[in-house]
Amino acid sequence: MKIHLYTKYDLQKQFPLNKGAAKSLVKALLQFLYRDNLKNREFGKEAAENFGLERATIAGKQGASEGQNFHAKLTTPKTDFSSCFGTCSLHKEVSLYFVSVSRISKLHEEFFQDPSPTDCISFPLNGDHLGEIFVCPKVAIEYAAKRGLDPYQELTLYVVHGILHCLGFDDLEPSQRRTMRKKEKACMEFLKNHKLFLKP
Repeated sequence: MKIHLYTKYDLQKQFPLNKGAAKSLVKALLQFLYRDNLKNREFGKEAAENFGLERATIAGKQGASEGQNFHAKLTTPKTDFSSCFGTCSLHKEVSLYFVSVSRISKLHEEFFQDPSPTDCISFPLNGDHLGEIFVCPKVAIEYAAKRGLDPYQELTLYVVHGILHCLGFDDLEPSQRRTMRKKEKACMEFLKNHKLFLKP
């Protein structure tokens, strides 16, 4: 499995991120979800139905940094979702971007017609690349400060959320949201028990 990590975000000195811990988190989380799928056989049915078997293909420059244009062409090939957890699924590539408020807002506006900052945006991909996940540390810091939470734990939740979206989970409808929240809770419990949260 290849995990590409990019960090260019606000408050980077005040809120450092351990890149090794971030990569370990992603790898362990995907392994956990893979084993969980084998146990419950849920991804090929429930999550595929949630996602409508639609996959997004991003045609743009990989590793886009702040200020570069990100062009996307959305397509909806009828892909068998269960293939995401095939034998070689753990060898897929994953790109994780920790970005600024400005960058996440631009992506939010470009792809969702909403210029406001958001916590996480993910782009599921086809082939060997599972997807690209953009998360905003400053959003996590501000949200955690208001509610007395650990910002690293909050940011970890955003990463979990993005990965689940790449695997086909959705939260647009109440039933989908309940399913996704349940899976998020299981993922966070796993990461907590194995001390795999993001850290400085």
